[in-house]
Amino acid sequence: MPADNRIHPLIALRAVRGLLRDREDTRQAFLLVEALRGKTTLRQFARFCASESGRALLAEHPRFRERNREMHDLLHVVAGYGRDPLGEACVLAFTFAQNGSRGAAAIALVGAWRNLRRLRTLRAPRAVWEAYRQGRRALWLIWADWETLLEQPLDEVRVRFRVAAPLHYPQLRERSVGAAAAADQMRLAAA
Repeated sequence: MPADNRIHPLIALRAVRGLLRDREDTRQAFLLVEALRGKTTLRQFARFCASESGRALLAEHPRFRERNREMHDLLHVVAGYGRDPLGEACVLAFTFAQNGSRGAAAIALVGAWRNLRRLRTLRAPRAVWEAYRQGRRALWLIWADWETLLEQPLDEVRVRFRVAAPLHYPQLRERSVGAAAAADQMRLAAA
């Protein structure tokens, strides 16, 4: 567990600026999450330890940091969001609703802003807001027994954890993927 539970707003602000300059700079995303973490990790770990699946998993001595990173990818699949920039913003909004990570919230807000500017439609921030609401309605997925759940059909997992299909994101997905590809080509041409 981290020794420093303080929030570091200046580091967070620099990381946000870095993300606004380059959305692919994942180092800035990690810095932002760390800077805004505070006691979120401690609260989530206490909640996890109090759960039956948490106690069982702890007995197996898992590598928590790796498991937490893999959880992000699982949320993409279960919540129904792609790896495009809008999908990333949505899954981070969903994550914030699930675990209260201010870093995830900040990145989701930056993503909503960038997608609003890039896609030129208010439906982009609506998709991010919808993802947040989905995460609030869903049961707690963060420390679910994924080792067992991976063997089950995706639709059954979604029903079990009350994860509804997104409405706004699928309407914008093709547009988002196309805009991201065009931006990547422009970046390569400039290099």
